Amino acid sequence: MRKISSEWEAQGDPDKAIKFIYELATGTDKLPIRLAVGQDAIGMINEKVKELHDDLENAEKISRDIVLTRTG
Repeated sequence: MRKISSEWEAQGDPDKAIKFIYELATGTDKLPIRLAVGQDAIGMINEKVKELHDDLENAEKISRDIVLTRTG
């Protein structure tokens, strides 16, 4: 992160981001696996979700007639 951080410039309200992360870390027992902060992060995650969804739909078409059962 430190290596690429010099290539990026944060925009917006850093105090709001810090407050959000602090409240998340101290106010709940269940933290998300991935913390998306910023509209760019939301957009990248949405793109990945769409890609995974499309892959799953293609796999479903292939897998309709395949059922694996444990024999032992």
